[in-house]
This record gives sequence, C-alpha cells and structure tokens, in this order.
Amino acid sequence: MGSYTVTETVATTTNRSGHRNGKPEVFTLQQVRTYNEENKAHRVIYKNKVYDLTKFKDHHPGGNLPIVHMSGKDATDQMTAFHPVAMLDKKLPAFYVGDLDSDEVVTTPSGGTKPFGNSSLAREFRKMVDEFNEEGWYSTNYSFYYKTGLWVLSLYAAFIGLTLSGWAKDVPTVTLAACLNGFAWQQLSFIAHDLGHNGITHIRKIDHGIGIVVANYMGGLSMGWWKHSHNVHHIVTNSPVHDPDIQHMPFFAVSNEFFKSLYSTYHKRVMDFDAASRFLVSLQHYLYLPIMLFGRFNLYAQSLIYLASKEKREHRGMELAGIAFFCAWYGSLLSYLPSWDLVILYIFISHAFTAILHIQITVSHFSMSTEETTDEEEWIRHQLRTTMDVICGKNSDWFHGGLQFQVIHHLFPRMPRHRLREARNRVIDFCRSHKLEYTEKPFFPANGSTISRLKEVADKVKFCAEHGMN
Repeated sequence: MGSYTVTETVATTTNRSGHRNGKPEVFTLQQVRTYNEENKAHRVIYKNKVYDLTKFKDHHPGGNLPIVHMSGKDATDQMTAFHPVAMLDKKLPAFYVGDLDSDEVVTTPSGGTKPFGNSSLAREFRKMVDEFNEEGWYSTNYSFYYKTGLWVLSLYAAFIGLTLSGWAKDVPTVTLAACLNGFAWQQLSFIAHDLGHNGITHIRKIDHGIGIVVANYMGGLSMGWWKHSHNVHHIVTNSPVHDPDIQHMPFFAVSNEFFKSLYSTYHKRVMDFDAASRFLVSLQHYLYLPIMLFGRFNLYAQSLIYLASKEKREHRGMELAGIAFFCAWYGSLLSYLPSWDLVILYIFISHAFTAILHIQITVSHFSMSTEETTDEEEWIRHQLRTTMDVICGKNSDWFHGGLQFQVIHHLFPRMPRHRLREARNRVIDFCRSHKLEYTEKPFFPANGSTISRLKEVADKVKFCAEHGMN
C-alpha cells in the first residue's frame, strides 16, 4: 500500500461500519468468498478481520493483482511483508467490514484440522516478524548504499570514459568497455531491486522516485513495470497460472502444467503450447544459457508494453522520458565507436554480459515446486517450498546483490540487503526448530538443478510426442 492521498477518498465510498447493533459483524470464510463472487468484490482477511478493498485495488501502488490474488484469503503475512504494520494499522480501519468467525478451520493433508490463517506455525512466524521489527532489522545503514552507489558510478565512469576517450577502437578494447557496461547494469539492477521494495529510505515516494532515475534513466527499463510484475511474483511465487517470473512460453516451461495451454492472469492471454512451444521446450535445457544472453532485450520489450498499455500507469510520462533519455545517451555513446561492426559487437556484449543477472534471478525458483498454494499452507511454508538460497561466502555478497538470500528476501522483502545474511541464520534456526526444509545450494550446483528441471520437463515433451499424446 504505502502513503496514499487516495486512501481517504476511496475509503469514504467503501467503508461500511462493520458493526450491527453495536457489535462487529461476523463472517464465515464461505460468506466472504460468496460475497466476493456475487459482487465482483475483493474482501480480504487481515489479523482475523475482514476488509473490503474492492474500490481501492485500482489505486493500489503495487498494482491491483496482489489484492485480486488475495481476495477471500488470509492476507496477514503477505500484507505485513510488504507494508509497515504502523501504516496498515492506520489505513486499514477505513476499509473494515467485520470480523472473521473465530471457529474457521482448514483441513490439513493428513486429514486433521487447524485454525484458518492462524495455525501455531503462523503465530510463531509472526512473532519472529514482530521481533525483527522491534529490534530494528528494517533500519538502513546508509553508508552501505553510499559505497554501493559510488561503486556503480565508478563502473559507469569506466565504460563511458573508455568509449568517449577513443581508446575503445578495436575488438579487445571494445569488448572490455562493453563488459564493464554490462557489469554496471548488473550491479545497478540490485540497487533498483532494493528501491522497488522500498528497502532503502522506506519512504515510497523517495524510493520510487530514485528508482525511476536508476532503472529508467540509467538502465532503460521501467521501474513501474518491474514493480507491477515483481509484486505479483512475490505473492503467488511459482504459480504456473499467476506468476509472470516463470511464464516464459514458448521458450521455457518449468512444469508440465504448461502443456495445458494455461491462461496467464498476469499477461491476460493464453500461453499456447503449440508446435513451436513443443519444439523449443524439448530443447530448453540446451537453449537456457544461450537465451539468457538476450534476456535484457525482453526486459526492454516488457517495459514498453507496460507503459504503452491503456491501463492506468503511475508516472507514465516520467518513465517514458527516462527511457528516451537512456536511448539518447546510450546511442550517443555508441556513436563514438569507429565502425558499425564494433557498434554491433558492443551492443551484443554489453547486453549478453547481463545474462549473469538473469541466471541469478531464475536459479532461485526454476527448480523449485510449482504446485499451487492452498488455504492450509502457511506463508512461510509456501516461500520455503518455492524458493532457494545460493550459498556463498560473505566476500561474494556484492556480486550477488542480495539475490543469494532469496528465501529471506521473499519472507522479508522490505529488509535492507545488508541485513539479509544475519537474518538468514535466524530463520534457519527457526526452520530447524519447526522441522521445515530450508533449501540452499552453491551457485553452480543450483544452476545444475535448474538445468536438470528443464531437462526433466523437456523429456516429458519428447515422451508425449513419441506416444502420440498432445
């Protein structure tokens, strides 16, 4: 959510007192869901209270899909993960419509029952979240980001200086400048990622504004698109139907669910599993690394598609101006190269170098579970099941930019990057005490798991083809 000027206006048209005869109105879970279905509404549950976010969803700075996906569900952990509790406590009462029946339970896989949204594991996890808040784990060490910013600016100065000086005039020197360019983009992306989660100043307007400068003006990518997509990814991690971060048809399928030509709720289209898809997916374990070399071009396309949409886009003009500025300075830089052959080489190498970033992003999820979550699955179980950490030494943290701690980041997305390593130790202890599996592997074995998963799905495609199964 954030600090919104629209909240009070929307709330006046949404708020029902939530009381009947002076007492809070009580809803069963089925009543909440039936109301949503019959009225095309979006009532969610937070801390056993029911809130109607129907008219607010299109004003939600994080996009409407996170609210849509949590309709009729317990959103306590998700909302706490993405928003400061103080802000939720201040803003949510305007949308309050009643309480959830305290007797609501869900059935577990073993046939038993546990309280809906309030199991013992959920309560213990929320206690840990409260402790992180009280102990100041979300406070930012600004010297870390000053140093990180200077490091990225030095990389920019290096590749721009090499090119403008005329020193980059043959294949070896152009290759060096282009690699430095790609390296700068990789490192810049980590800062944009932190800003996109409001994880630096923790003030949305400031982080988002700096994020547009970093992503759009310096990198040519839309900060708005990234947040719109990435917020959904965090809420419905590894869902074949809902998570855009694993929807890469016709090139990749990390689950045989994609054989069903699924409808993407994010892209709002059917992901056809046609002849071209079957051919490419059958070879995806071979194509994975080569395709990663061109990943950044897809990000440009997704950014422009997002900003060209007729749907409401916050700061559309500023973002388009930023991308235009990027094209101007990058194009001007390329004009200093002495030949078209070297221009093409520079473009390819600078973009191909960022394949490292795309591998760092996919390695934490592609080989993990893609089963849909259920009412009985707690938030922490869902994130542990669908996300993997990368084991590395502390001296390598700068290279991975926080992405090596994906489990921790998914559980605490607003936590500053420099706090994640320490938080990881605490969460691992928590998982051990509750007999929860915490998946982590070194970088290269983790990539091996990704390739193995892609091959596993590719082999299923071949099997279906050999046996006449479509």
